[in-house]
Amino acid sequence: MAQTIKLKRSATAGAAPTTSQLELGEVAINTYDGKMYIKKSVAGTETIVEISGGGAEGIFVEYLYTATASQTAFSGNDDNSAFLSYEVGAIQVFLNGILLDPETDYTATNGALVTLSSAAAVNDYLQIFAFKKKIGDGNVSIDTFSGNNSTTAFTLSLDPGDENNTRVFIDGVYQSKSNYTVSGTTLTFSSAPPSGTSIEVEIGNRVVTLDTLSDLDLPDNVKLRLGTSQDLEIYHDASDSLINDNGTGSLKLQTGGSTKLEVTSSGVDVTGNIAVSGTVDGIDIAARDAVLTSTTTTAGAALPKAGGAMTGAITTNSTFDGRDVATDGSKLDGIESGATADQTQSEINALGITATGLSGTPAISVANITTTGELRGPASFTIDPAAVGDNTGTVIIKGNLQVDGATTTINSTTLTVDDLNLTLASGAANGTAANGAGITIDGASATLTYQSTGDNWAFNKNLDVTGSVTADGVNVPDGEYLRFNTNGLTLRTNANNAYIVENSGGKLAIQASNLELSNTAGTQTYAYFSDGGSSQIFYNNNKKLETTNTGIDVTGTITTNSGGGSAVLGSHLDLGDNQKARFGADDDLQIYHDGSNSRIQDVGSGNLKLVTNGAAIQLQSTTENMVVATPDADVQL
Repeated sequence: MAQTIKLKRSATAGAAPTTSQLELGEVAINTYDGKMYIKKSVAGTETIVEISGGGAEGIFVEYLYTATASQTAFSGNDDNSAFLSYEVGAIQVFLNGILLDPETDYTATNGALVTLSSAAAVNDYLQIFAFKKKIGDGNVSIDTFSGNNSTTAFTLSLDPGDENNTRVFIDGVYQSKSNYTVSGTTLTFSSAPPSGTSIEVEIGNRVVTLDTLSDLDLPDNVKLRLGTSQDLEIYHDASDSLINDNGTGSLKLQTGGSTKLEVTSSGVDVTGNIAVSGTVDGIDIAARDAVLTSTTTTAGAALPKAGGAMTGAITTNSTFDGRDVATDGSKLDGIESGATADQTQSEINALGITATGLSGTPAISVANITTTGELRGPASFTIDPAAVGDNTGTVIIKGNLQVDGATTTINSTTLTVDDLNLTLASGAANGTAANGAGITIDGASATLTYQSTGDNWAFNKNLDVTGSVTADGVNVPDGEYLRFNTNGLTLRTNANNAYIVENSGGKLAIQASNLELSNTAGTQTYAYFSDGGSSQIFYNNNKKLETTNTGIDVTGTITTNSGGGSAVLGSHLDLGDNQKARFGADDDLQIYHDGSNSRIQDVGSGNLKLVTNGAAIQLQSTTENMVVATPDADVQL
């Protein structure tokens, strides 16, 4: 019979374990209520914590099956007549108390069936914990180690903060908290795990994402604490609801990132208007409306509304319109008694300002003028340095100069610009917006303008350049000429052809180390001329004629004077073996050397005739006559 390992349990409604019944970190379950409990210890105080809910709202439901021989599939009613139902990915399966691996030990994919990878033995005990209610998502890290019967301390990948944030399994068997301790990232077993055992440590990282479809219920005086030092607390103390800042900062209420109410140790600051429908400090604001809107003042009343009269002195310990009256008092006292807005010339002179002719067109001389506003003048405003009216002197602008008018006119004879770059059409969004920008010379109607179509500079006058011109390319429209030395050499195109024309009366010289004539794509060579070497002529990219230091080489057939006339050779005609000199329209007469013998042959239907103009016909060897045929005489052999 297979061994069965069960967690501590009770089937009594409402029953819960005591601290004396559980070891630290040990888990117990109530199979009637569907609740789970764990023992914890904080600062030496031991308590039992319920970690699940019961009834229809329980966090998990336990299903118990006793296996038959070689059983692999478990579904339907369990030993307690509970019908198996689960959320895929939200179950834990134990066989005889050993936690099974969902990756290798079983499959559970349809919510109603669990299939073991290896068949259970008869009377094996299968427990299925199906989690029914989601209270939050928490990230869990898993570390794995191997036992060697000597090592007790193992280093974790992160600090769990407390051993209660860990679950440890050795070969799938859950380990009680009493079997190990955790300090920082070091987990130490009370005894070394045996050699070859598989150690698995689950670490909760204490970061929880709440289920947005479920309430988060906290009892009285249990606080929701936020911040590294838990400065912000939200809780209910059985009487009142409290939001408390326990730190050194302030408590702020914001909307759209803007603070509207701030509570500090010294009081409450409010930004914006306060709408009150009741009373403020026991005062009914609505009832005092008549006083607040009064046009006269009485003892204890508010200031009069606009248009009203006020008598008596005003005493303030603050500011009026942002000005500190007490601080500015000495300045106000310095104003002469009875000062008027229209000062006389002597009064202005007394202030250190030299002024003449204050009425009409005054002339005022001061060292420096500082203004916080604008310097304004009539429709035509003149700044005239040096002697007035002689257009001399220099106006210096210490800073940037911005002209916002429609037209800027410079009447000087010379304009000097120290900037290295002159920007026209500043701010244009694209080339179309900058179209037409450029320079115009008045009187000559000469322009240099930008044309967005084609993205080019356009000159409406001839360009006379002294020196070299470097360009990425020159575009000349069809029908227009590119001229050299007036018309000595011209280049032009029309819709179908391109022309290079020499008009100087001399020669057109093409000078190159090597010269190739080819098609537009560069794939077909017409002719190739080498400096100090051969000249080659091609047909359909195949070389047909080449000059050599002894004459010419021809590939293919030579056709001479096909229209009539004579072909004159000034030297030898050399033909290779089996290369024939052929005569006649059908090449009937052939003269050639076949490698061994020299032949004169008629391959047509006529005769081979040797004709003389009166002298004898002789066939000779190198040293003697073989045949001598004399007209109107004998034939000698």
